[in-house]
Amino acid sequence: MADIQFPNALFAGTFTAQIIDPSGAPVSVVDADGDFQIKADWDVGALAALFLAGEFTVKTYVESIGPGEEKEIATGTQAVNGSQLYSKLLNVPAGTLKKESANDSGVYKVVTLLTHRNSFGTLTTLAAIEDGPVVYVN
Repeated sequence: MADIQFPNALFAGTFTAQIIDPSGAPVSVVDADGDFQIKADWDVGALAALFLAGEFTVKTYVESIGPGEEKEIATGTQAVNGSQLYSKLLNVPAGTLKKESANDSGVYKVVTLLTHRNSFGTLTTLAAIEDGPVVYVN
């Protein structure tokens, strides 16, 4: 779980992200030939919920441990709606991550980023980074 960075300490929030398989169960091993999802959940304090407008963006990146790729694997947006609780499912299609081979380790560190843009489309300083998990692709 990561704390959401707000410009004022009175506005608090947390952010989590996990990899889930098609059944909805959290996993650390994914099938290279199967789809999976990133489930991001975050909450903002009551004061923040009153003042926020615009939209959140959730992006997930991977970096290979050993030989392999570094890339963005999923992105999505969620409109700010005055709520304190938010959730976003990001779909990752089959074949996005390569399994272990001579040129790829099949092991990836996953980082999911939450950012915010105000009603004018300007990126704000509100952000959170969920570092992990590490996944194996087979």
